[in-house]
Amino acid sequence: MFTVLGPAGSGKTTATMMALVQFGLKNPNTPIYELSKDAVSTTKAFKLLNRLHDGLVIVYVGDLFLYGDGFRESILSLDAGRILVVSSSRQSEWSDHLGRYYSDLCITSDFQKFSRNDFDPLIEKILQYVPAPRFRKMERADQYRELTRSRSQLLIALREATDSKNFNEIIADEYRSLPDTDTKKLLLIIGISTLARVGVSLELALEAYQNLAPKREFQRALEALEGIIARSESGRFLARHDLYMRHIFDDLVSFDEMQEVTKAILKTYVKYRMPIIKSVSRQDSYLFKFILNKDFVSEISSGTGGRGTEIYSDFEVEFQLDGHFWLQYGLYLAGINRLDPAIGMLQNSIRAFSGNPFAIHALADLQLRLAQQRPYYDSTTKDLIKTAVKTLNLMDAQPTLTIDEYPIVTLSKGHIGALVKHRRQDEAKILAKEYFERLKLKARHTNSSAIESMQNRLIRFVTLEEWSSDAPRRDRRSAGRLERQ
Repeated sequence: MFTVLGPAGSGKTTATMMALVQFGLKNPNTPIYELSKDAVSTTKAFKLLNRLHDGLVIVYVGDLFLYGDGFRESILSLDAGRILVVSSSRQSEWSDHLGRYYSDLCITSDFQKFSRNDFDPLIEKILQYVPAPRFRKMERADQYRELTRSRSQLLIALREATDSKNFNEIIADEYRSLPDTDTKKLLLIIGISTLARVGVSLELALEAYQNLAPKREFQRALEALEGIIARSESGRFLARHDLYMRHIFDDLVSFDEMQEVTKAILKTYVKYRMPIIKSVSRQDSYLFKFILNKDFVSEISSGTGGRGTEIYSDFEVEFQLDGHFWLQYGLYLAGINRLDPAIGMLQNSIRAFSGNPFAIHALADLQLRLAQQRPYYDSTTKDLIKTAVKTLNLMDAQPTLTIDEYPIVTLSKGHIGALVKHRRQDEAKILAKEYFERLKLKARHTNSSAIESMQNRLIRFVTLEEWSSDAPRRDRRSAGRLERQ
């Protein structure tokens, strides 16, 4: 497996596809396939390719993040040397999530943002290949400033070089000039799906749009968005680029507008059997997970005093048997420090899907956080700690368990933190030494900044009795954050 890593908007996907085209021209006897995002079984697809071809086959997987950790089983099913999977991933998603599942199977290559050293050759290429009369007339120093404003993201640099206004002004003008509120809401439906990187089907877009009781006909609203949206090869609608929609969501749309559209999309899923992610296509499943993800809800409700709960609370009945819904609801509440109700939501998640290690781990993490926040080291606090420690120790003892966070890191952080808060220094020191040795053992087989950072914290505590309670809580970023890089 070969994966190209780079920031959003850096051009990594285009560069990867160009490299595959060049390889295909030089090696016409090597078949190259692209894996459909809606492939029902990637394992069966790979087995079919093995039967069709005797030699090397290259399979391009457009965005590894959309396949998640489950794709690992498909990779492991491959015969060595028969199929080469080529993919791309955002650097942050690889570091925070995907690297844990694929680093032992994968060779990676970094595709960096352009730097100041790249300015001159990039300018020459723009002048040679891009219709940019305004940019062409600039002095070299002004051209440098244009590239600097792009935040070293190639897509923005090209867009600003070819227009007379800067990127954000262009987006704002286009959005404000849309004919009516209904058309803007349809763009938001498609825009949210674009940020999820899967787009939206015609049927789902139409149903979500009708949930908003529009006055404008759906087809007329689509026509008004011509040039802003497009249909992918699979027929799904996508906005021009996620960077385009990110600016609209950040600066031009209120939470109430985002909440209304988000609920309209979620309503299209209530007709399916639970768990929903097993009742719809891969792309519709990922869109559902993205919209419910606590990071997405946190982003769109930022500065509202926790009003993101309004999105979840409207669907407590409809999604009561869906473990993913309760998991994200609980994580959102935890993020706004409402720990008691958050624990209840995570318990609901475990009841809906009893074997979900993500919910079990998250519950133990919250129990330790709540124990740390309690004013007294009483029986309730002790029970919270005892239950969480038992859970995390059991999880850490499972060598085949792979989740987004390391149970031993969570245990070290939460248990020591709770004991320090309640002035149990001697007990905390003894456990800190034990946890350090366990982390040291795990570090021999795992390259992780989270493990290294926790080792350093434990050493500092044992030697200097310093424990920072405001250290970053999580060593990863969940799926679907509206990242700004």
